[in-house]
Amino acid sequence: EECLTRLQASAMQFSSQRIGRLESVSLIRRFRVLDRGKRTSRCQVEIDAEIVVLFAGDHYTKFVWEKYRKLSPTARRMFDYFATHKEPYPLKLETFRLMCGSDSTRPKKWREQVGEACDELRENGLVESAWVNDDLVHCKR
Repeated sequence: EECLTRLQASAMQFSSQRIGRLESVSLIRRFRVLDRGKRTSRCQVEIDAEIVVLFAGDHYTKFVWEKYRKLSPTARRMFDYFATHKEPYPLKLETFRLMCGSDSTRPKKWREQVGEACDELRENGLVESAWVNDDLVHCKR
């Protein structure tokens, strides 16, 4: 709930030559929590209609949903990060571990797991290349 509230309260500005204007929108127009406090609780989120105009057509980061769903959780999180950066900066293994919420305490095992996630992204054609070098995760989109 706290994260959704922050997204609702935060405005983002988009300047688009394609549509010829600057827009300032909240990413979330409205949300509600159903069965709050219960194990079966879930959220319904309504996204601002202006966002549809800004990202219509081929003007957004696209990926093949079927490929994404088949990825391991680590590979998904890695793709989430890399897909939002045109030229991704190398990411420290420890920073990535924290981003994933991993409980892994063995650096060698974590490095292997991240290497496997890099291979997954490459094999599925979601990135041109991804690799681990000197405890940094690199990607070429």
